[in-house]
Amino acid sequence: MAAGETSLTSDQPYDEATVDDCYSLIYGAIGNTYSMMDSISVAMEYYRRAGELFEKHGWLESCAILWGNMGETWREEGNLKEAKTCYDKCLDYAMASGDSLQISFAMLGLAAYYHQLGRNNRALSYYEKAYSYYSQHEDLEFKASLESLGGISGILAGHKRLWRGLAVASLLLVVVLLSMLFVLRKMGRLRKEKEGADAAIDILYGKQMKTMNDEEKAAFIAQKREEYNTLYMNADIGLANGYVDDILKPSETRKRLFEDLVMLEGKTNTTASYKKHGNIPL
Repeated sequence: MAAGETSLTSDQPYDEATVDDCYSLIYGAIGNTYSMMDSISVAMEYYRRAGELFEKHGWLESCAILWGNMGETWREEGNLKEAKTCYDKCLDYAMASGDSLQISFAMLGLAAYYHQLGRNNRALSYYEKAYSYYSQHEDLEFKASLESLGGISGILAGHKRLWRGLAVASLLLVVVLLSMLFVLRKMGRLRKEKEGADAAIDILYGKQMKTMNDEEKAAFIAQKREEYNTLYMNADIGLANGYVDDILKPSETRKRLFEDLVMLEGKTNTTASYKKHGNIPL
């Protein structure tokens, strides 16, 4: 079969476009056969032959469909590099044709590519662009609409899990930092108490401790430190000596403040605020 020849049933000769269209169908069928046999490289060779015929006659929509399907095949095989090349060609032909359906088909392919690559923000952008078309033509492209919407939902759910994980990690970090701060403050307080007690013990019992060995000295210091903290390092000593008026539990603070404010509510200042005599001029 060639251009200019006639068929057995008609005297009308074949034109070149009709012949090439038939050959492209044959190449596509052979390519599909090799693809089902997992001979992907051979299948791609026949697909490219069909693509050359499409491009020869300016069949841009057919070119877009062909390269998009080739991209799907490569992506399913795990060859993302070849898939990206095919999807880019699909988008170029679709943009040149001006067909919104083919442009959305290319966008959906690129979205799946970036999603599989783990670049979710880029994938989300392409999914949204594809869905903006498919959502308006769900009667014709219901499956593609569901695929793009599913991709959007999956990525957003992943973002939500990520932010939730970051929030939990941040909370744990704050708890750890606060715990460390509490421990450091506690250690500082104990260090000060120890330093105060040790200084007093050294002054009061320095000569006595010189005659002791290390074990006796350590036990003696521990005993005297406990006595020092019991006798001097507590609020009861200040209360007994009149240094503080009262010791309140944290739960009693609000009640005590309220009672004191009520007591002072009607108080007036009875002390004269003026001076009877001025300064003597010198």
